Formats: sequence, structure tokens, C-alpha cells
Amino acid sequence: MKKNITRLIVLVLVSLMQTAVLAETKTVTATGKFVMGDRDSKSDARQLALLHAKQMALEQAGTYLSSVTKTKNYELTSDEITSLAAGIMSVKVLDEKWTMEGESPAVTVTIEANIKTDDLDERVNALKEGTELVEDVSQLQAELNQLKKELEEMKTAKTEKTETTVRDKQDTIKKLITLDTITNIQNNKNKNPEAVVKELTKVIAKAPNNFLPYYYRAQAYKKIGKNKEALADAATALKLNPNSFQANFIKGQILMKKNKPDMALKYFTKTIALNGKFGPAYLHRGLIFKSKKQFVRALKDFKTACDCGVRKGCEMSRNMTKKGMKKRKMRKKHLR
Repeated sequence: MKKNITRLIVLVLVSLMQTAVLAETKTVTATGKFVMGDRDSKSDARQLALLHAKQMALEQAGTYLSSVTKTKNYELTSDEITSLAAGIMSVKVLDEKWTMEGESPAVTVTIEANIKTDDLDERVNALKEGTELVEDVSQLQAELNQLKKELEEMKTAKTEKTETTVRDKQDTIKKLITLDTITNIQNNKNKNPEAVVKELTKVIAKAPNNFLPYYYRAQAYKKIGKNKEALADAATALKLNPNSFQANFIKGQILMKKNKPDMALKYFTKTIALNGKFGPAYLHRGLIFKSKKQFVRALKDFKTACDCGVRKGCEMSRNMTKKGMKKRKMRKKHLR
């Protein structure tokens, strides 16, 4: 009896120790740097150095979370790891230094990033349910990387500086800062949709020709039930970027919510044509086909959604397959 009690105590202690390890706050430091060029402002330089530091910290956070999630036997893709890291990483600036590199001022920003894993189970489950969120973070990171690459190429190019090249560089910097601002807003899970609407409205005032803030504000409007405003923002996003699969998808979602399935179907199909690996579009199109009693098409879309990692697609596929098998058995019994 005493041996059993001792074993139980040991098991409880081991379990508590494992939980404590997995729920710890990991702290990493990272440094970013930006060398100013012609017409660059100190404010922009500071933001770009901070962006560089955050990207470095995000990579470290991703590496850490990859090992933690393996310990807990999660099966996450690299995009899911990045999305998870972006959502739980909080950043504080530790130091800012200005120096000269040749004749150019340079700023170096050092940050501390905290990665909290106390609610990791809940976040991973939410991540698995919200596949579109993973895609959003993945797209934002891809666009950030592309703009950073373009900016670096402009800085190292040996072509003669003209009014056009300087303006192009300034435009790229503006896009980078806008994208970073949107990323910060989207990654703050504690903000309610009303606060997100207010912040994105400020972004739109500064960058009215960028489709992304309209797309994300449409999301926020949809969450608080303002479908008219959401639809208007989705339309503006599509006008600015007709080939955005995200803008097509959000418009389809809103139309579906407004009970306009035929119109929604058009936008989900366009989304799939633009991004054939975007599972949520297959799921929503499958739901419309099912409502129209087009079961073969619906099942095909649910299976594809499942293959793309959408849990709801797997569930709908299983349910439809089971119902189909039951109907076939009933028919066979009836024939006998």
C-alpha cells in the first residue's frame, strides 16, 4: 500500500514538473539595424530596425515552440508554428543606439521578446480550428519578407539615384511600415473587434490604396455583426486587388451570412482558383453545395478541405460518408 502511495506521489510530482516546464515564459533577445539613406526619416529608420529585430525574435520563438510542441506531441506545420509564435510573443524595446556608418546615420534596436506557453493547448486548438488565421499570418510574413527583399535590393543597387528611384524606395518603406502595423494589430489576440476597427481605420487614413487594412477591417466588422460595413470593406479590398484570394473569401463569407448562397458560391470558387490549397474556401463551398442537395460536389469539397487541414471538413466528410452508407444499407434491406 505504501509503495503504491509513493509511486502515485512521484507520478504527480513528475507531471507537475513537466507542466511547469511547458508553461514557462521563454525570453529571447534580438537586434535589428537600419542604415539611413537619402530622404529616410529617423522615425521610419527606427520602425524598420524594430521590424528587423522582431523578425529575428520570431525566428527564435518559432524554434523554441517547435521543440515544445514536439514534446506535447502536436503535429504543426511550419506556418502554424509561425502563426502560434506571432500570437504569443510580446515585445519590449531594451535599447536604441544611433551611430554613423560612413556618412550615413544608422540605428540599432535591441528588444526582449517573451514567449508564454501557459495556454498553449487552448491556442493550438484554436489554431487548428481557424485555418484561415494561419493562412493570414503566413501571407503577412511572406509579404513582409518580399518587401524587405525589395528594399535591400534598392539599397544595394548601383543604378543612378533619380527622383523615381528615391520615390520607389519611399513607397516600399511606407508599405513595409503599414504591413508591420497591420501585423501587430492582428497578432494582438487581446484586442476586441471594435478596437481593431478603430486601429485599422487609422491605418487606412495613412494608406488608403492598400487593400489589406480593408480586408482585415472587414473581418472585424463581420465579427461584431456589422455586415453592411464588412461588405463595403470587402468590395474596396477587391477593387484595389481583384486577385486577392483573401478578399474574395471574406466577401463570400459575408454574402453567405447575408443568406445569398449563389453570390457567395461565385467568390468561394474564385478563391479556390486563386489559391487551390486554401481549405476554408472548399469547406464553405461544400456547405453551399450541401444546402443545394448537390451531395457529390459537397463531399468532394469537404474531403479537399480535410486534406488541406480543416478539421470541420474532415468531420463533414465523415458524417456524409456514414449517412451515405446507412442509406445504401437501407436500400439493400428494402430490396430483399
